[in-house]
Amino acid sequence: GLAIRPVSDDDVLLALSALRQAVECVKGRWRLVDKVLVDFVVGFALKAAARHHIPVQFHVGVGDKEVDLIQANPILLRQVLEDPTYRDVKFILLHNYPYAKEAGYLASMYANVFADFGESDLILSSNGVYQTLRELLHMAPTTKIQFSTDGHHHPETYYIGAKWGREALADVLCETVDSGDLTPTEALTAAADILFRNANRIYALGWDFPVDLADPASSTALDAENASADLIKNGVKLIRVTWVDNGNVARTKLIPPSRLQIAATTGLGLVSAVFGLHPAADVVVTGTDLISATHEGTLRADLSTLVRLPYHPAHAAVLASYHDREGKPFPVCARTFLHRTLTTLSKTHNLTLRAGYELEFQLMDPTTLSPIDDTKYAQWAALNSRTAPVIDAIVGALEQQGIEVELVHAESGSSQFEIVMRNWEGAVAADRLVWARQTIYNVATSFNLKATFVPRFSEMQAGNANHVHLSLWRGAENIYPSATSPIPIGPETQHFIAGILHHLPALMAITIPSVNSYDRMVPGIWAGAFECWGFEEAPIRALADHFELKTMDVGLRVDGVGREACLSDP
Repeated sequence: GLAIRPVSDDDVLLALSALRQAVECVKGRWRLVDKVLVDFVVGFALKAAARHHIPVQFHVGVGDKEVDLIQANPILLRQVLEDPTYRDVKFILLHNYPYAKEAGYLASMYANVFADFGESDLILSSNGVYQTLRELLHMAPTTKIQFSTDGHHHPETYYIGAKWGREALADVLCETVDSGDLTPTEALTAAADILFRNANRIYALGWDFPVDLADPASSTALDAENASADLIKNGVKLIRVTWVDNGNVARTKLIPPSRLQIAATTGLGLVSAVFGLHPAADVVVTGTDLISATHEGTLRADLSTLVRLPYHPAHAAVLASYHDREGKPFPVCARTFLHRTLTTLSKTHNLTLRAGYELEFQLMDPTTLSPIDDTKYAQWAALNSRTAPVIDAIVGALEQQGIEVELVHAESGSSQFEIVMRNWEGAVAADRLVWARQTIYNVATSFNLKATFVPRFSEMQAGNANHVHLSLWRGAENIYPSATSPIPIGPETQHFIAGILHHLPALMAITIPSVNSYDRMVPGIWAGAFECWGFEEAPIRALADHFELKTMDVGLRVDGVGREACLSDP
Protein backbone atom coordinates (compact mmCIF):
# COMPACT_ATOMS: atom_id res chain seq x y z
CA GLY A 1 0.00 0.00 0.00
CA LEU A 2 0.88 3.67 -0.23
CA ALA A 3 1.06 4.21 3.54
CA ILE A 4 4.87 4.16 3.42
CA ARG A 5 6.54 4.56 6.80
CA PRO A 6 10.14 4.85 8.01
CA VAL A 7 11.57 1.52 9.20
CA SER A 8 14.44 0.75 11.55
CA ASP A 9 17.53 -1.22 10.55
CA ASP A 10 16.69 -3.89 13.14
CA ASP A 11 13.23 -4.42 11.67
CA VAL A 12 14.69 -4.63 8.17
CA LEU A 13 17.24 -7.27 9.24
CA LEU A 14 14.55 -9.38 10.90
CA ALA A 15 12.28 -9.14 7.87
CA LEU A 16 15.16 -9.96 5.53
CA SER A 17 16.06 -13.05 7.54
CA ALA A 18 12.45 -14.24 7.36
CA LEU A 19 12.39 -13.56 3.63
CA ARG A 20 15.51 -15.67 3.03
CA GLN A 21 13.95 -18.59 4.83
CA ALA A 22 10.72 -18.21 2.87
CA VAL A 23 12.52 -18.01 -0.48
CA GLU A 24 14.43 -21.21 0.26
CA CYS A 25 11.10 -22.99 0.66
CA VAL A 26 9.58 -21.56 -2.54
CA LYS A 27 10.50 -22.64 -6.03
CA GLY A 28 9.99 -20.37 -9.03
CA ARG A 29 8.71 -16.78 -8.98
CA TRP A 30 7.78 -14.93 -5.81
CA ARG A 31 6.56 -11.42 -4.89
CA LEU A 32 7.85 -9.18 -2.12
CA VAL A 33 4.87 -8.47 0.16
CA ASP A 34 6.49 -7.93 3.56
CA LYS A 35 5.45 -4.41 4.63
CA VAL A 36 8.74 -3.59 6.35
CA LEU A 37 10.83 -4.59 3.34
CA VAL A 38 8.50 -2.89 0.87
CA ASP A 39 8.73 0.38 2.81
CA PHE A 40 12.51 0.01 3.08
CA VAL A 41 12.92 -0.57 -0.67
CA VAL A 42 10.64 2.35 -1.55
CA GLY A 43 12.45 4.68 0.84
CA PHE A 44 15.83 3.60 -0.53
CA ALA A 45 14.61 4.15 -4.10
CA LEU A 46 13.26 7.62 -3.26
CA LYS A 47 16.59 8.68 -1.76
CA ALA A 48 18.39 7.46 -4.89
CA ALA A 49 15.88 9.31 -7.06
CA ALA A 50 16.51 12.50 -5.08
CA ARG A 51 20.27 12.21 -5.61
CA HIS A 52 19.98 11.59 -9.34
CA HIS A 53 16.96 13.85 -10.05
CA ILE A 54 14.84 10.98 -11.35
CA PRO A 55 11.01 11.18 -11.19
CA VAL A 56 9.27 8.33 -9.38
CA GLN A 57 5.93 6.89 -10.53
CA PHE A 58 3.38 5.52 -8.06
CA HIS A 59 0.50 3.28 -9.08
CA VAL A 60 -2.69 4.83 -7.67
CA GLY A 61 -6.13 3.25 -7.59
CA VAL A 62 -7.33 0.32 -9.70
CA GLY A 63 -4.97 -2.22 -11.19
CA ASP A 64 -4.25 -5.92 -10.79
CA LYS A 65 -6.65 -7.92 -8.64
CA GLU A 66 -3.96 -8.18 -5.95
CA VAL A 67 -4.16 -4.41 -5.38
CA ASP A 68 -5.83 -3.41 -2.12
CA LEU A 69 -7.89 -0.48 -3.38
CA ILE A 70 -8.16 1.13 0.04
CA GLN A 71 -4.36 1.08 0.41
CA ALA A 72 -3.98 2.57 -3.10
CA ASN A 73 -5.37 5.97 -2.06
CA PRO A 74 -2.72 8.65 -2.78
CA ILE A 75 -3.66 10.54 0.39
CA LEU A 76 -1.71 7.82 2.21
CA LEU A 77 1.47 9.31 0.71
CA ARG A 78 1.11 12.44 2.84
CA GLN A 79 3.75 11.35 5.38
CA VAL A 80 6.28 10.76 2.61
CA LEU A 81 5.41 14.04 0.89
CA GLU A 82 5.87 15.95 4.15
CA ASP A 83 9.29 14.35 4.76
CA PRO A 84 12.00 16.92 3.81
CA THR A 85 14.24 14.01 2.75
CA TYR A 86 12.10 13.59 -0.37
CA ARG A 87 11.19 17.19 -1.20
CA ASP A 88 13.38 17.13 -4.34
CA VAL A 89 11.73 13.97 -5.69
CA LYS A 90 9.08 14.40 -8.39
CA PHE A 91 6.15 12.12 -7.53
CA ILE A 92 4.08 11.02 -10.54
CA LEU A 93 0.68 9.61 -9.55
CA LEU A 94 -0.44 7.18 -12.26
CA HIS A 95 -3.99 6.19 -13.27
CA ASN A 96 -5.76 7.64 -10.19
CA TYR A 97 -9.22 6.10 -10.61
CA PRO A 98 -11.24 6.30 -8.34
CA TYR A 99 -9.00 8.78 -6.50
CA ALA A 100 -8.81 11.60 -9.06
CA LYS A 101 -9.99 14.20 -6.56
CA GLU A 102 -7.36 13.15 -4.05
CA ALA A 103 -4.63 13.15 -6.72
CA GLY A 104 -5.71 16.60 -7.90
CA TYR A 105 -5.59 17.85 -4.32
CA LEU A 106 -2.04 16.58 -3.79
CA ALA A 107 -0.88 18.03 -7.12
CA SER A 108 -2.28 21.41 -6.10
CA MET A 109 -0.74 21.36 -2.61
CA TYR A 110 2.75 19.95 -3.28
CA ALA A 111 5.11 21.45 -5.85
CA ASN A 112 6.71 18.05 -6.54
CA VAL A 113 3.49 16.06 -7.14
CA PHE A 114 2.04 15.47 -10.62
CA ALA A 115 -0.96 13.47 -11.81
CA ASP A 116 -1.12 11.23 -14.91
CA PHE A 117 -4.53 9.95 -16.03
CA GLY A 118 -3.11 7.18 -18.22
CA GLU A 119 -4.86 3.78 -18.34
CA SER A 120 -8.15 5.32 -17.25
CA ASP A 121 -8.80 5.64 -20.99
CA LEU A 122 -8.49 1.84 -21.29
CA ILE A 123 -10.34 0.56 -18.23
CA LEU A 124 -13.17 3.13 -18.09
CA SER A 125 -15.94 4.18 -20.43
CA SER A 126 -15.42 7.37 -22.42
CA ASN A 127 -17.64 9.17 -19.90
CA GLY A 128 -15.56 7.71 -17.07
CA VAL A 129 -12.37 9.12 -18.59
CA TYR A 130 -14.12 12.48 -18.95
CA GLN A 131 -15.23 12.48 -15.30
CA THR A 132 -11.77 11.46 -14.08
CA LEU A 133 -10.14 14.31 -15.96
CA ARG A 134 -12.74 16.78 -14.72
CA GLU A 135 -12.06 15.76 -11.13
CA LEU A 136 -8.31 16.17 -11.61
CA LEU A 137 -8.81 19.65 -13.04
CA HIS A 138 -11.06 20.73 -10.18
CA MET A 139 -7.90 21.44 -8.16
CA ALA A 140 -4.74 20.53 -10.05
CA PRO A 141 -3.14 23.19 -12.28
CA THR A 142 -2.94 22.24 -15.95
CA THR A 143 0.86 22.37 -15.60
CA LYS A 144 0.68 19.48 -13.10
CA ILE A 145 -1.37 17.00 -15.18
CA GLN A 146 0.03 14.73 -17.87
CA PHE A 147 -1.32 12.09 -20.21
CA SER A 148 -0.19 8.62 -21.20
CA THR A 149 -2.06 5.77 -22.86
CA ASP A 150 -0.52 3.00 -20.73
CA GLY A 151 -1.10 0.82 -23.78
CA HIS A 152 0.18 -2.74 -23.41
CA HIS A 153 0.05 -6.24 -24.94
CA HIS A 154 -1.86 -5.25 -28.10
CA PRO A 155 -1.15 -2.33 -30.49
CA GLU A 156 -4.83 -1.41 -30.48
CA THR A 157 -4.57 -0.33 -26.83
CA TYR A 158 -2.14 2.44 -27.77
CA TYR A 159 -4.51 3.72 -30.46
CA ILE A 160 -7.64 3.51 -28.31
CA GLY A 161 -5.86 5.09 -25.34
CA ALA A 162 -4.62 8.01 -27.43
CA LYS A 163 -7.99 8.49 -29.13
CA TRP A 164 -10.20 8.36 -26.05
CA GLY A 165 -7.77 10.34 -23.90
CA ARG A 166 -7.62 13.18 -26.42
CA GLU A 167 -11.38 13.17 -26.94
CA ALA A 168 -11.99 13.41 -23.20
CA LEU A 169 -9.46 16.23 -22.87
CA ALA A 170 -11.07 18.11 -25.77
CA ASP A 171 -14.53 17.75 -24.21
CA VAL A 172 -13.36 19.01 -20.81
CA LEU A 173 -11.41 21.96 -22.20
CA CYS A 174 -14.23 22.99 -24.53
CA GLU A 175 -16.51 22.96 -21.51
CA THR A 176 -14.16 25.30 -19.63
CA VAL A 177 -14.12 27.69 -22.60
CA ASP A 178 -17.92 27.65 -22.84
CA SER A 179 -18.22 28.42 -19.13
CA GLY A 180 -15.70 31.26 -19.38
CA ASP A 181 -13.13 29.64 -17.08
CA LEU A 182 -10.52 29.60 -19.88
CA THR A 183 -10.06 31.55 -23.08
CA PRO A 184 -9.57 29.53 -26.28
CA THR A 185 -5.86 30.36 -26.23
CA GLU A 186 -5.54 29.25 -22.61
CA ALA A 187 -7.34 26.00 -23.44
CA LEU A 188 -4.95 25.32 -26.32
CA THR A 189 -2.01 25.99 -24.02
CA ALA A 190 -3.48 23.62 -21.41
CA ALA A 191 -3.86 20.89 -24.04
CA ALA A 192 -0.25 21.32 -25.16
CA ASP A 193 0.92 21.18 -21.54
CA ILE A 194 -1.08 18.08 -20.64
CA LEU A 195 -0.33 16.14 -23.82
CA PHE A 196 3.33 17.06 -24.26
CA ARG A 197 5.05 19.88 -22.41
CA ASN A 198 4.54 18.71 -18.83
CA ALA A 199 6.00 15.25 -19.41
CA ASN A 200 8.76 16.75 -21.56
CA ARG A 201 9.73 19.00 -18.65
CA ILE A 202 9.24 16.52 -15.80
CA TYR A 203 11.25 13.74 -17.45
CA ALA A 204 13.81 16.21 -18.88
CA LEU A 205 13.37 14.82 -22.41
CA GLY A 206 14.52 17.99 -24.14
CA TRP A 207 12.24 17.52 -27.15
CA ASP A 208 11.02 20.40 -29.27
CA PHE A 209 7.27 20.99 -29.28
CA PRO A 210 6.24 19.68 -32.71
CA VAL A 211 2.90 21.43 -33.25
CA ASP A 212 1.92 24.93 -34.30
CA LEU A 213 -1.08 25.34 -32.01
CA ALA A 214 -2.92 27.93 -34.02
CA ASP A 215 -2.54 31.10 -35.99
CA PRO A 216 -1.73 33.59 -33.19
CA ALA A 217 -3.66 36.34 -34.92
CA SER A 218 -6.86 34.30 -35.15
CA SER A 219 -6.71 33.08 -31.54
CA THR A 220 -5.93 36.63 -30.35
CA ALA A 221 -8.88 37.94 -32.33
CA LEU A 222 -11.17 35.37 -30.72
CA ASP A 223 -9.87 36.18 -27.24
CA ALA A 224 -10.37 39.90 -27.90
CA GLU A 225 -13.91 39.34 -29.13
CA ASN A 226 -14.79 37.38 -25.98
CA ALA A 227 -13.10 39.93 -23.71
CA SER A 228 -14.84 42.82 -25.45
CA ALA A 229 -18.26 41.23 -24.99
CA ASP A 230 -17.53 40.59 -21.31
CA LEU A 231 -16.41 44.19 -20.72
CA ILE A 232 -19.51 45.63 -22.38
CA LYS A 233 -21.70 43.28 -20.34
CA ASN A 234 -20.07 44.58 -17.14
CA GLY A 235 -20.54 48.25 -17.96
CA VAL A 236 -17.07 49.16 -19.21
CA LYS A 237 -17.24 52.18 -21.50
CA LEU A 238 -13.59 52.72 -22.43
CA ILE A 239 -10.29 50.82 -22.40
CA ARG A 240 -7.00 52.55 -21.64
CA VAL A 241 -4.41 51.16 -24.07
CA THR A 242 -1.28 51.88 -22.06
CA TRP A 243 2.47 52.00 -22.63
CA VAL A 244 5.37 53.26 -20.52
CA ASP A 245 7.89 55.42 -22.35
CA ASN A 246 11.62 55.67 -21.72
CA GLY A 247 11.12 58.53 -19.27
CA ASN A 248 9.05 56.15 -17.10
CA VAL A 249 5.87 58.05 -17.93
CA ALA A 250 2.74 55.91 -18.31
CA ARG A 251 0.81 57.08 -21.36
CA THR A 252 -2.52 55.89 -22.70
CA LYS A 253 -5.03 56.11 -25.51
CA LEU A 254 -8.68 55.29 -24.94
CA ILE A 255 -10.79 53.06 -27.15
CA PRO A 256 -14.31 51.63 -26.80
CA PRO A 257 -14.44 47.88 -26.06
CA SER A 258 -15.68 47.26 -29.61
CA ARG A 259 -12.22 48.21 -30.92
CA LEU A 260 -10.27 45.87 -28.61
CA GLN A 261 -9.95 43.25 -31.36
CA ILE A 262 -8.27 45.78 -33.67
CA ALA A 263 -5.95 46.96 -30.88
CA ALA A 264 -4.89 43.37 -30.13
CA THR A 265 -4.33 42.24 -33.74
CA THR A 266 -3.47 44.99 -36.23
CA GLY A 267 -2.78 47.57 -33.51
CA LEU A 268 -3.33 51.31 -33.15
CA GLY A 269 -1.28 53.69 -35.28
CA LEU A 270 1.31 55.70 -33.35
CA VAL A 271 4.50 57.58 -34.25
CA SER A 272 7.73 56.35 -32.68
CA ALA A 273 8.37 59.84 -31.27
CA VAL A 274 6.23 58.93 -28.25
CA PHE A 275 9.13 56.86 -26.93
CA GLY A 276 11.43 59.87 -26.96
CA LEU A 277 9.26 62.54 -25.36
CA HIS A 278 10.65 64.60 -22.50
CA PRO A 279 8.74 63.80 -19.27
CA ALA A 280 7.85 67.45 -18.73
CA ALA A 281 7.24 68.64 -22.30
CA ASP A 282 6.26 67.39 -25.75
CA VAL A 283 9.82 67.70 -27.02
CA VAL A 284 11.36 64.77 -28.89
CA VAL A 285 14.94 63.74 -28.18
CA THR A 286 17.40 63.83 -31.04
CA GLY A 287 20.33 61.65 -32.01
CA THR A 288 18.63 58.42 -33.05
CA ASP A 289 17.03 57.36 -36.32
CA LEU A 290 14.66 55.03 -34.48
CA ILE A 291 12.66 57.81 -32.83
CA SER A 292 10.97 60.20 -35.22
CA ALA A 293 7.80 62.24 -35.59
CA THR A 294 7.37 60.79 -39.10
CA HIS A 295 7.97 57.08 -38.46
CA GLU A 296 4.65 55.44 -37.67
CA GLY A 297 4.19 51.99 -36.19
CA THR A 298 1.45 50.26 -34.23
CA LEU A 299 0.62 49.83 -30.58
CA ARG A 300 -0.57 46.25 -29.98
CA ALA A 301 -2.55 45.41 -26.86
CA ASP A 302 -1.48 42.35 -24.85
CA LEU A 303 -4.74 40.75 -23.71
CA SER A 304 -3.01 38.88 -20.88
CA THR A 305 -2.66 42.25 -19.11
CA LEU A 306 -6.31 43.31 -19.44
CA VAL A 307 -7.81 44.50 -16.13
CA ARG A 308 -10.86 46.40 -14.98
CA LEU A 309 -9.95 49.45 -12.93
CA PRO A 310 -11.51 49.22 -9.45
CA TYR A 311 -10.97 52.95 -8.87
CA HIS A 312 -12.88 53.77 -12.10
CA PRO A 313 -15.17 50.81 -12.94
CA ALA A 314 -16.30 52.29 -16.27
CA HIS A 315 -12.73 51.87 -17.55
CA ALA A 316 -10.55 48.85 -18.23
CA ALA A 317 -6.85 48.97 -19.07
CA VAL A 318 -4.46 46.90 -21.15
CA LEU A 319 -0.71 47.17 -21.67
CA ALA A 320 0.67 47.35 -25.18
CA SER A 321 3.97 46.86 -27.01
CA TYR A 322 5.08 48.90 -29.99
CA HIS A 323 5.79 47.44 -33.46
CA ASP A 324 7.39 49.19 -36.42
CA ARG A 325 5.71 49.70 -39.78
CA GLU A 326 6.80 46.21 -40.88
CA GLY A 327 5.15 44.64 -37.84
CA LYS A 328 8.42 43.84 -36.07
CA PRO A 329 8.92 44.51 -32.34
CA PHE A 330 10.36 47.99 -31.85
CA PRO A 331 13.74 47.90 -30.02
CA VAL A 332 13.23 51.23 -28.24
CA CYS A 333 9.99 50.02 -26.62
CA ALA A 334 10.97 49.13 -23.04
CA ARG A 335 8.39 46.36 -22.79
CA THR A 336 9.64 44.80 -26.03
CA PHE A 337 13.23 45.02 -24.79
CA LEU A 338 12.32 43.29 -21.53
CA HIS A 339 10.48 40.45 -23.30
CA ARG A 340 13.34 39.96 -25.75
CA THR A 341 15.92 39.84 -22.96
CA LEU A 342 13.90 37.37 -20.89
CA THR A 343 13.44 35.22 -24.00
CA THR A 344 17.23 35.19 -24.48
CA LEU A 345 17.66 34.16 -20.85
CA SER A 346 15.20 31.31 -21.38
CA LYS A 347 16.38 30.03 -24.76
CA THR A 348 20.13 30.48 -24.28
CA HIS A 349 20.47 29.53 -20.62
CA ASN A 350 17.19 27.69 -19.87
CA LEU A 351 16.55 30.13 -17.03
CA THR A 352 13.53 32.09 -15.85
CA LEU A 353 13.71 35.28 -13.82
CA ARG A 354 11.18 35.92 -11.05
CA ALA A 355 10.74 39.35 -9.51
CA GLY A 356 8.85 40.91 -6.61
CA TYR A 357 8.73 44.64 -5.94
CA GLU A 358 8.70 46.87 -2.89
CA LEU A 359 6.94 50.18 -3.59
CA GLU A 360 7.64 53.15 -1.32
CA PHE A 361 5.51 56.28 -1.61
CA GLN A 362 4.33 59.26 0.42
CA LEU A 363 0.82 60.64 0.84
CA MET A 364 0.74 64.41 0.40
CA ASP A 365 -1.74 67.24 0.67
CA PRO A 366 -2.39 68.15 -3.00
CA THR A 367 -2.64 71.88 -2.23
CA THR A 368 0.41 72.41 -0.03
CA LEU A 369 2.41 69.40 -1.36
CA SER A 370 3.40 68.58 2.20
CA PRO A 371 3.11 65.22 4.03
CA ILE A 372 -0.16 64.72 5.88
CA ASP A 373 1.53 63.56 9.10
CA ASP A 374 4.96 63.09 10.66
CA THR A 375 4.92 59.45 11.73
CA LYS A 376 7.96 57.19 11.45
CA TYR A 377 8.91 53.59 10.62
CA ALA A 378 6.22 51.00 11.41
CA GLN A 379 4.47 53.26 13.92
CA TRP A 380 0.93 52.24 14.83
CA ALA A 381 0.01 55.93 14.70
CA ALA A 382 0.77 56.01 10.97
CA LEU A 383 -2.44 54.06 10.37
CA ASN A 384 -4.79 56.76 11.58
CA SER A 385 -8.34 57.66 10.59
CA ARG A 386 -7.07 59.49 7.51
CA THR A 387 -4.44 57.10 6.17
CA ALA A 388 -5.85 53.67 7.09
CA PRO A 389 -8.86 53.93 4.71
CA VAL A 390 -6.48 54.93 1.90
CA ILE A 391 -4.24 51.92 2.48
CA ASP A 392 -7.30 49.65 2.73
CA ALA A 393 -8.57 50.94 -0.61
CA ILE A 394 -5.16 50.62 -2.30
CA VAL A 395 -4.65 47.01 -1.17
CA GLY A 396 -8.21 46.10 -2.11
CA ALA A 397 -7.86 47.63 -5.57
CA LEU A 398 -4.55 45.83 -6.15
CA GLU A 399 -6.01 42.47 -5.20
CA GLN A 400 -9.02 43.02 -7.48
CA GLN A 401 -6.49 43.26 -10.33
CA GLY A 402 -4.77 40.02 -9.33
CA ILE A 403 -1.86 41.80 -7.64
CA GLU A 404 -1.20 39.97 -4.38
CA VAL A 405 0.14 42.06 -1.52
CA GLU A 406 2.40 40.34 1.03
CA LEU A 407 3.17 43.18 3.44
CA VAL A 408 2.33 46.83 4.14
CA HIS A 409 3.99 49.09 6.70
CA ALA A 410 4.78 52.71 7.42
CA GLU A 411 8.27 53.75 6.37
CA SER A 412 10.69 56.18 8.01
CA GLY A 413 9.58 59.25 6.05
CA SER A 414 6.62 61.45 6.89
CA SER A 415 3.35 59.79 5.77
CA GLN A 416 5.50 57.27 3.88
CA PHE A 417 4.35 53.70 3.26
CA GLU A 418 5.81 50.58 1.69
CA ILE A 419 3.79 47.92 -0.13
CA VAL A 420 5.51 44.58 -0.81
CA MET A 421 4.09 42.57 -3.70
CA ARG A 422 4.54 38.83 -4.23
CA ASN A 423 6.92 37.60 -6.92
CA TRP A 424 5.95 36.64 -10.47
CA GLU A 425 7.74 35.69 -13.67
CA GLY A 426 9.78 38.71 -14.78
CA ALA A 427 7.56 40.10 -17.55
CA VAL A 428 4.38 39.61 -15.51
CA ALA A 429 5.99 41.31 -12.50
CA ALA A 430 6.96 44.33 -14.62
CA ASP A 431 3.44 44.62 -16.05
CA ARG A 432 1.88 44.45 -12.59
CA LEU A 433 4.32 47.05 -11.32
CA VAL A 434 2.82 49.48 -13.85
CA TRP A 435 -0.72 48.72 -12.68
CA ALA A 436 0.33 48.96 -9.02
CA ARG A 437 1.82 52.43 -9.39
CA GLN A 438 -1.22 53.71 -11.27
CA THR A 439 -3.49 52.20 -8.64
CA ILE A 440 -1.66 53.95 -5.81
CA TYR A 441 -1.81 57.29 -7.65
CA ASN A 442 -5.49 57.04 -8.48
CA VAL A 443 -6.77 55.66 -5.18
CA ALA A 444 -4.93 58.42 -3.30
CA THR A 445 -6.56 61.00 -5.59
CA SER A 446 -10.00 59.62 -4.74
CA PHE A 447 -9.25 60.53 -1.10
CA ASN A 448 -8.15 64.04 -2.11
CA LEU A 449 -4.50 63.14 -1.55
CA LYS A 450 -1.46 63.02 -3.81
CA ALA A 451 0.75 59.93 -3.80
CA THR A 452 4.33 60.58 -4.81
CA PHE A 453 7.22 58.26 -5.60
CA VAL A 454 9.70 61.18 -5.75
CA PRO A 455 13.12 59.74 -4.81
CA ARG A 456 13.82 62.23 -2.03
CA PHE A 457 11.24 64.69 -0.77
CA SER A 458 13.22 66.08 2.17
CA GLU A 459 16.93 66.37 2.95
CA MET A 460 16.07 65.43 6.52
CA GLN A 461 14.57 62.04 5.63
CA ALA A 462 15.29 58.94 3.57
CA GLY A 463 13.60 58.83 0.19
CA ASN A 464 11.26 56.59 -1.77
CA ALA A 465 12.92 53.50 -3.24
CA ASN A 466 11.65 50.86 -5.62
CA HIS A 467 13.53 47.75 -4.52
CA VAL A 468 13.16 44.52 -6.45
CA HIS A 469 13.70 40.96 -5.18
CA LEU A 470 15.00 38.57 -7.83
CA SER A 471 15.67 34.87 -8.22
CA LEU A 472 16.68 32.60 -11.10
CA TRP A 473 14.74 29.42 -11.83
CA ARG A 474 15.30 26.41 -14.03
CA GLY A 475 11.88 24.88 -14.48
CA ALA A 476 10.36 24.48 -11.01
CA GLU A 477 13.74 24.72 -9.25
CA ASN A 478 15.08 27.90 -7.67
CA ILE A 479 18.79 27.78 -8.56
CA TYR A 480 19.72 30.75 -6.37
CA PRO A 481 20.77 28.85 -3.22
CA SER A 482 23.78 26.55 -3.12
CA ALA A 483 24.87 24.17 -0.38
CA THR A 484 28.27 23.45 -1.95
CA SER A 485 29.60 26.84 -3.07
CA PRO A 486 31.86 28.81 -0.66
CA ILE A 487 29.31 31.59 -1.12
CA PRO A 488 25.80 30.13 -0.51
CA ILE A 489 24.70 31.27 -3.96
CA GLY A 490 24.54 29.09 -7.07
CA PRO A 491 27.16 29.70 -9.80
CA GLU A 492 24.76 31.05 -12.42
CA THR A 493 23.24 33.48 -9.94
CA GLN A 494 26.77 34.59 -9.03
CA HIS A 495 27.42 35.33 -12.72
CA PHE A 496 24.11 37.18 -12.83
CA ILE A 497 25.01 39.41 -9.87
CA ALA A 498 28.54 39.93 -11.21
CA GLY A 499 27.03 41.27 -14.43
CA ILE A 500 25.15 43.88 -12.43
CA LEU A 501 28.23 44.96 -10.49
CA HIS A 502 30.28 45.26 -13.67
CA HIS A 503 27.76 47.58 -15.32
CA LEU A 504 26.41 49.32 -12.23
CA PRO A 505 28.07 52.76 -12.79
CA ALA A 506 26.68 52.99 -16.33
CA LEU A 507 23.34 51.64 -15.18
CA MET A 508 22.88 54.63 -12.89
CA ALA A 509 22.43 56.91 -15.91
CA ILE A 510 19.29 54.97 -16.81
CA THR A 511 17.67 54.07 -13.52
CA ILE A 512 18.43 57.18 -11.44
CA PRO A 513 18.51 59.86 -14.16
CA SER A 514 17.35 62.92 -12.18
CA VAL A 515 19.16 65.26 -9.82
CA ASN A 516 16.70 64.28 -7.11
CA SER A 517 17.55 60.61 -7.66
CA TYR A 518 21.19 61.28 -6.81
CA ASP A 519 20.11 63.17 -3.70
CA ARG A 520 18.78 59.81 -2.48
CA MET A 521 21.84 57.74 -3.45
CA VAL A 522 24.05 58.92 -0.58
CA PRO A 523 25.38 57.10 2.49
CA GLY A 524 23.33 56.95 5.65
CA ILE A 525 19.76 56.87 4.30
CA TRP A 526 19.26 53.17 3.44
CA ALA A 527 20.00 53.77 -0.24
CA GLY A 528 23.00 51.56 -1.03
CA ALA A 529 25.35 54.25 -2.24
CA PHE A 530 28.39 52.02 -2.93
CA GLU A 531 29.23 49.62 -5.76
CA CYS A 532 29.15 46.39 -3.79
CA TRP A 533 27.09 43.41 -2.73
CA GLY A 534 26.66 41.75 0.64
CA PHE A 535 24.43 39.90 3.07
CA GLU A 536 23.26 43.02 4.90
CA GLU A 537 22.09 46.41 3.64
CA ALA A 538 23.84 46.84 0.27
CA PRO A 539 22.86 47.81 -3.29
CA ILE A 540 22.76 44.08 -4.01
CA ARG A 541 21.73 42.12 -0.92
CA ALA A 542 21.89 38.33 -0.80
CA LEU A 543 19.09 36.62 1.15
CA ALA A 544 18.22 32.98 1.82
CA ASP A 545 16.52 32.14 -1.48
CA HIS A 546 16.82 35.28 -3.63
CA PHE A 547 18.65 38.58 -3.83
CA GLU A 548 17.46 42.16 -3.51
CA LEU A 549 18.44 44.91 -5.91
CA LYS A 550 17.91 48.61 -5.41
CA THR A 551 18.58 49.35 -9.10
CA MET A 552 17.28 47.15 -11.88
CA ASP A 553 18.08 46.34 -15.50
CA VAL A 554 17.76 42.74 -16.70
CA GLY A 555 19.88 43.05 -19.84
CA LEU A 556 23.07 43.62 -17.90
CA ARG A 557 22.47 40.52 -15.83
CA VAL A 558 21.97 38.28 -18.83
CA ASP A 559 25.34 39.57 -20.02
CA GLY A 560 26.87 38.38 -16.74
CA VAL A 561 25.45 34.87 -17.17
CA GLY A 562 26.52 34.69 -20.81
CA ARG A 563 30.16 35.48 -20.13
CA GLU A 564 30.20 33.71 -16.73
CA ALA A 565 31.31 36.85 -14.92
CA CYS A 566 33.08 36.20 -11.61
CA LEU A 567 31.51 37.54 -8.44
CA SER A 568 33.88 39.22 -5.99
CA ASP A 569 33.82 38.55 -2.26
CA PRO A 570 30.98 40.29 -0.38
